[in-house]
Amino acid sequence: MQTKIHLPFLTLLLMISFASVNAVLFTPALPLIANFFAISDASAQQTMTWFLVGYAIGQLIYGPIANRFGRKPAIYLGICLQILSSFICISSGIFHIYLVLLWGRFLLALGSGVGLKITFTLINEIYEPVIASQKISYLMSAFAITPGLGVMLGGFLSTYFGWESSFCAGAIYGIILLILAIKLPETKHTLDLNALQFNHLMEGYGSQFKNKQLIAGGIVMGGATCFVYVFAALAPFIAMNMLHMSRSTYGIFNLLPPIGLVLGSLFSARLAKECQLLTPIQLG
Repeated sequence: MQTKIHLPFLTLLLMISFASVNAVLFTPALPLIANFFAISDASAQQTMTWFLVGYAIGQLIYGPIANRFGRKPAIYLGICLQILSSFICISSGIFHIYLVLLWGRFLLALGSGVGLKITFTLINEIYEPVIASQKISYLMSAFAITPGLGVMLGGFLSTYFGWESSFCAGAIYGIILLILAIKLPETKHTLDLNALQFNHLMEGYGSQFKNKQLIAGGIVMGGATCFVYVFAALAPFIAMNMLHMSRSTYGIFNLLPPIGLVLGSLFSARLAKECQLLTPIQLG
């Protein structure tokens, strides 16, 4: 293991938060988007649905891509796709075609999904298990805050610069991350030439789906995460259309859920030292 290599915390934080911030950055503008394209609230919320579809697919493909071509080429591919997709989303407003926005959101998720996957891969390959767990713990605590900051930024941007400005900010995020990623080390020195072969993929995923603990953990994690995205899709319409809250005020109030996530994480960590591992999950 290359324990002497240092991974910059800021780069890792931006990478692990890449998809989640891109998922919610534009949400304060959802009512604006519904009015702009003259569509229903439910249709506007499909922008979140298609993002999550792309995000899920991204988690499946970047592992094999990183094994075949290396960690850094996979990072470059995902970030460049995210930047391009941000401009596709902006172009939907120029051409006034909602379907283009949906496709842009799908591709945006497919690109930004690289961050979460490769962050964990780099940490586990460079650091010893104890240090790796500490790094991941710190990152997850910070990761809980960044989506709330993203919504707050999106609230101010959509108020003063229009809904397209959120995707401009997303593109800038991608460009900054691309520059920082250049300095990351390449940890995959022996490439797996068979990593993208269909039979190889099916065998690998088939063995994982037989792991009952992995499936149970995935269901619990997915069930918990779904609350975040359901809230992100519904809350703007409730806050602005029913409670008559401004977009900037809505963005500020979105700092409350991350505070709850951080407090919950700290409480769970404390509880995990004093009882069995499943107890904090059951209480949660």
